Amino acid sequence: MRILFAGKQHYDPGGIPASIDQLARRLADLGHQVAVVAHAAFDVPPPAEGDRTIVRRERSRPYEAYSVDVLPPSCALDSVFRSFRPDVIVVNAGGSWWHDWTRPLVRSAPPEVPLALYIRDHEAIDLLGELAPMVDLVLANAESHAAAAAELGVAATVLPSLIEPELYRVQPTGEAVLFINPVPSRGVETAFAIAEQRPDVPFHFRESWHLPRHAADAVARRAHELGNVTFLASTDEHAEPYRRARVLLVPYADLGRPRVVPEAQLSGIPVLARDLPPLREAVGPGGILIPADAPISDWLAALAELWDDRSAHARLAAAALEHSRRDEIDPEQVTRRFVAAMRALLGGRPRRRRRAATERVPTASVIVPVRNGAREIDRQLAALAGQESPVPWEVVVADNGSTDSTRERAEAWRERLPSLRVVDASARKGVAHARNAGARAARGELLLICDGDDIVAEGWLSAMVWALESHPLVTGHIDLKAMNRPEQYVWTGDADRHAAPVGYGFMPYGAGGNLGMWREVFDELGGFDEELLRAEDIDFGWRAAERGIAVHYAPFAVLLHRMRPTVLSVFASAVRGGISEPRLHRLHRARGMGRAGREEVVVEWRWLWRRIPAVVSGRGDRHQWAHHAGKRLGRVIGSARHRTLYL
Repeated sequence: MRILFAGKQHYDPGGIPASIDQLARRLADLGHQVAVVAHAAFDVPPPAEGDRTIVRRERSRPYEAYSVDVLPPSCALDSVFRSFRPDVIVVNAGGSWWHDWTRPLVRSAPPEVPLALYIRDHEAIDLLGELAPMVDLVLANAESHAAAAAELGVAATVLPSLIEPELYRVQPTGEAVLFINPVPSRGVETAFAIAEQRPDVPFHFRESWHLPRHAADAVARRAHELGNVTFLASTDEHAEPYRRARVLLVPYADLGRPRVVPEAQLSGIPVLARDLPPLREAVGPGGILIPADAPISDWLAALAELWDDRSAHARLAAAALEHSRRDEIDPEQVTRRFVAAMRALLGGRPRRRRRAATERVPTASVIVPVRNGAREIDRQLAALAGQESPVPWEVVVADNGSTDSTRERAEAWRERLPSLRVVDASARKGVAHARNAGARAARGELLLICDGDDIVAEGWLSAMVWALESHPLVTGHIDLKAMNRPEQYVWTGDADRHAAPVGYGFMPYGAGGNLGMWREVFDELGGFDEELLRAEDIDFGWRAAERGIAVHYAPFAVLLHRMRPTVLSVFASAVRGGISEPRLHRLHRARGMGRAGREEVVVEWRWLWRRIPAVVSGRGDRHQWAHHAGKRLGRVIGSARHRTLYL
C-alpha cells in the first residue's frame, strides 16, 4: 500500500511525531510505501527567504518525509499527493494547536482516496462533530477517546500509539524522579510543588517539545532556585531520559494518553500519575494514581512510597515491566492491526468528502484599497491572480481618489481576474474610508483586505479562508524583510514577530493590510473609524475584542509589506499616525489604554534632540529618528485637533 500521513506534528523528538515515525518505519520495513507531510518546527514558523512556499524533503528517514513552513496545509497536502499518489490518507489529529491544520487537511483530501482520522489527543474529539462525516474511518489511541467519540455517535477503532521497545529499554540507575515536558498542561506547577517539598530527592525536568526560549528560561530559572531540580534539554536519543530514573512523575492535567508512560515501564520504572481515564489505561498496575483534585500531601505520600520504600518500589517496578509487555501495545500487533484497518478501507468505497450539499459555501471578496498606486498595483494584482481558493471569490479595488493611472492599470487585469471590480472610494481621503467603501461594495461573506502597495504571498487567499472557517476575525503574518532594506525595518523590532501585534502595549489587533473577517463582524462594528488617519485597524481590533471577538493569528497568510522607502516619507507617515493617536486614546482610555507620563515625554524629546548630530552626519538610524520625531510632532497636532492631551 501507499500510505500518506499528514498533520501538524513536527520533526522534534517525542510525542505524536515519535509515534508516527516509528509506525512509518515499521510499515516501510514491511514493504509499504510511506510518506509523511508535517509542520517544519513546533510552534515556530521559520520562513527562510528561499523556502517560503516549498515543501521540503527530509532526507534522514527511510520513508518520504516532507516538512512545511508557511505553505497552507491544504496546498502542502495537494503538493505531496500529486507526487506520491497514495492509496490511503491518514490525518493525525492532536490538541487544539493542531486544529488549523486538521480541518483543512480533512476538507481538502481528494474524495477518491480513502481517508482516516487518527485521534491522538482528547482535544481532537471536539472536531468529530464537524469532520467525522467527511472521513471513512476514525482511529483513536485510547479507549477513553473512543468512548468520548461514541458519545457523539462516532465509532472509533482503538489503536494505541506504536512504541519500539528497543529504543527505550535501559537498566535505570534510579538516581532521580523524572518529569517530562514541563509545561502548564502537563502539570509543571504540581511537579515544582512536589520537588520543593522533597529537597532531598533529585528531580530531572526533561524537555520533550522544544520549548520557546522564554518558557525554557523560566523553567531553568526555577529549577536553579530549588537546587534539587535539573532542567535537561530535549534529546534525539530516545532512551536517554530514562537512564537515571527511579520514578516517572506524570501530573498531566490534560486528557491525553502520553507515550512516556509505556516508554518508562519498558525499563521497569513505576509511574506516579494523575488519575484521569487515559492515564488509568496507560499506567495500569505499574504505578500509583492520585485523584485529580488531590492535595500535594497525597502526591508526597505516594512519592515517599515509591522513593523511600524499597519493597514497594520493587513490587511496582515489576508490575510496570509486566504491564509494558501486554499485547495491546506490542508493536507487531499494533502494526498488523493498522495494516488490516487500511486494507479494509481500500476494500470499501470512499465517501465524498466535499462539503455536504446542505452546507452553504461562503464567497470571499478581496478588498484592495489604493490611492495613486499605479507603480505598485500590478504586482499585487499579479500575486492575487496566482492564488487558489477553496471558495468562489472576487477582487474589489477601492480607488481612494487616485490622480494617476491606478484605475486604468487595475481594470487591465480583468482578463486574468474576471471577477475584478474597481469601485469609487473617493468621497473621503484615507485608507479607512477606502476599506469601508470596498467592503460595502463587496458581494462576499468573507472580507479579506490587503493593501495595493503590498504583495500577498502564494497561498495567502486559501490560508485566510481556512482560518475563517474557525474564527470570525483573522490576521496574517507580515513579512518586512522581502521588499525592504534592513535599515528600514531592523529598528522596529517587528521583523521576526510571529503573532498578532499588540497596540501600545494594550491589546492585540489585526493589521489592516492583512486582515480577514466575516461580513457580520464588519457590520456589527460599523466598519473602520474614518476620523482616524492611522491606527484605524488598531481601533477596529480593540472594538471587536470589546464585543468578545478575538483576533486569530494565521501564520500561513503571509503578506510582503512595503515600508516607506525614504526618511521624508517615514516622517510624513509618522506625523499622520501621531495625529490619530490622541483620538484613539480618547476612544479607549476608559477601557485601559494608557499614555506616556511627563517624564517619558521629556526623555523622548531629549533623545530626539541629542540624536540630531548623529542623524545629520549619517551615523545614526535616520529611519528610526524620523519615525519618532514625526510621531511626537503628530501627537502635538492631534492633541490640539482632538482636544485630548496625548504627547
